[in-house]
Amino acid sequence: FVNKNVDLLVVSPNETDAIASIVETAYDRGIPVVIVDRKLNSSKYNAFIGADNFQIGKSVGNYISSLSAGNLKVVELKGLTNSSPAEERHEGFVSAFAHHPNLEVVASVDAEWLRDVAFEKMDSLLIAGTDIDVCFAHNDMMAYGAYEAARKHHREKEIKFIGVDAIAGKGLGIEAVQNGFFTASFSYPTGGDKVLQTAMNILEHRPYPKVTVLSTMAVDSLNVENLL
Repeated sequence: FVNKNVDLLVVSPNETDAIASIVETAYDRGIPVVIVDRKLNSSKYNAFIGADNFQIGKSVGNYISSLSAGNLKVVELKGLTNSSPAEERHEGFVSAFAHHPNLEVVASVDAEWLRDVAFEKMDSLLIAGTDIDVCFAHNDMMAYGAYEAARKHHREKEIKFIGVDAIAGKGLGIEAVQNGFFTASFSYPTGGDKVLQTAMNILEHRPYPKVTVLSTMAVDSLNVENLL
């Protein structure tokens, strides 16, 4: 795309480092770059659009603490190492613990954003006899994998599952909340409309924000029917 001298690039990085150098090359050549969803280890871009993953992680920690006045043993299934959402959701989640001494993380493992990997990790924890009250997965697909592992061990009723994305559709997060598989999922807006608005503002030389933070909310039994 850089060699073809496109007018603008929209980039959603898989990891923070892998594509940074080519994005910098595009930027240095005068091609505007809009970064979406995940951040780069670089400041050479025109605009970033995405949710506040640190705040999502912190909100999940606060939500879990509200589930019980007693102590809760929590498993965290993290997204891919070196991806900014995974790092920031983990950091936000950990930051909530300073205010909630009733929470204890008994395991925090990388499940690579993948349902099958999450199943394997959760299965191993359950085989080892790990005491788990709540499973927080960094996305709904990993939460599904963990739920399936718990069901294999007949423990799905005693563990609360919380994911991130809250997308509507068959087999996705909102349906899992509606069916009672997940206690909650935190919405993660995709922001496609904001991406196109920002791109057109750049191309037509109108003002635009360097950073656009998309809002999130908890989806649970209290509001899932209204959202659907």
